[in-house]
Amino acid sequence: MAHTRTPAPIRKCRRSSHAVAAALSFAVVLALSTTTGCMVMDELDTAAAKMPTTNKKKEETAKKAAGKPGSGAAGQIATSKAAVLEASRQWWKQAKTINDGKTPEGIVSCRLPEGSKFMSKDDCVVQGGQPGNASS
Repeated sequence: MAHTRTPAPIRKCRRSSHAVAAALSFAVVLALSTTTGCMVMDELDTAAAKMPTTNKKKEETAKKAAGKPGSGAAGQIATSKAAVLEASRQWWKQAKTINDGKTPEGIVSCRLPEGSKFMSKDDCVVQGGQPGNASS
């Protein structure tokens, strides 16, 4: 007794609407991605063509400044550093103390596990420290 199977009927493949929508979306994105780049590049080229390429006054000033030592950006930085250093030296020659010796009201020394700090008495207590007396 031989079994004979009947072949299954051939189904026609139907594409789902999701697959069709995905394919169309992909095609639209692909088409737009190629054209957008061209438009952006065209705009950049147009803008670059409208911009002036050189400024003759700046070139002349740069040439004159190149001939003088210390007049470029590095020279300006060195000059400003020297001025700040000299002002600092003058201040330290006259300095006797950093402040006038008066402590603000309500500030106490606070002994904390990591060391001593100065703060208000309430802040010291909140941080678990021992307030001392710093203000007179």
